[in-house]
Amino acid sequence: MSRNCFVPLCKEGYPSTRSTNKVLGIRNKTLFKAPKDPKVLAQWVKAIPRSDRDLRSGIDRVCEKHFAETSLIKYFENVMADGSIQKIERDRICLKENAVPSLFPDLPHYLSSIKKIRKPQVRHLNTKSNNAETPNLNSSFNTTIIEYDIFYNIVNQLKSTILPDATFISMVKDDLVIGWFNNDKDTVFKKIIIYKDNLNIQVFVSKVIVNVEGIMQTATDFEDIEKIIAIVNNLQVCSGTGLDKSPQSVACYGYVDAKKPGTSFTDSRCTVCSKERKNMIDLQRIYTLRQTEIKKKFKETEKHT
Repeated sequence: MSRNCFVPLCKEGYPSTRSTNKVLGIRNKTLFKAPKDPKVLAQWVKAIPRSDRDLRSGIDRVCEKHFAETSLIKYFENVMADGSIQKIERDRICLKENAVPSLFPDLPHYLSSIKKIRKPQVRHLNTKSNNAETPNLNSSFNTTIIEYDIFYNIVNQLKSTILPDATFISMVKDDLVIGWFNNDKDTVFKKIIIYKDNLNIQVFVSKVIVNVEGIMQTATDFEDIEKIIAIVNNLQVCSGTGLDKSPQSVACYGYVDAKKPGTSFTDSRCTVCSKERKNMIDLQRIYTLRQTEIKKKFKETEKHT
């Protein structure tokens, strides 16, 4: 039975979160089992933006922070003789019947609100002018079909591919999002976005956009995505200069390839931060030597006087 929240990026239920809450004196979020009613379960599946695996009834769980306050029962209510209602806080929060998750604070904000359906844009052609060139609509239509075929081929192959641990695949506004942590204790989130309309690719390590050799701007097939995942999996957030006065260079790349010689996942610096660290250490060494020379000269002067 799953003891973690099923919603992507939610850390509720993880041992690390429970131990942190215990130290800070914070109550653990209540986890609710997926409903057994097929109709309500279907509503949960539709509401939760996750497509890498199915939501299992009675096994997978969703925590309380993904439900509206009106869906939660937090108090025992007793009607008194005078008609007033006495509320007693429950030790464990309960979920109202047929409640559906609707809040996803760890994901982009638009996933927690109702999407507005936009009217399709109407393109008016100028038929008055005889000299006007008629656009080749068939050509653009065929190109779009090919792009959509490639896009859905990538989506289908991802479902049957072994991906890095703690990976989730989600459709956000019809675009494909692949995200993962290196492990359960890692706080660095890696994300690849493939846009359905033009197959453009964006890669992020934490909030930094990645632009390294080997990462193409447009996907042509599933092999491109496999190559990008392999490259991004080796990237780690730059640890900075490691100096208190300047913890991170202004021109820091934000990430570094941890597979390069001399680097590791625990201590890795980009080229800019490494150079700045070396320069600052050299300056500190020069300053220390000068101070030592000044002290020696001062002592010699005192001896002669």
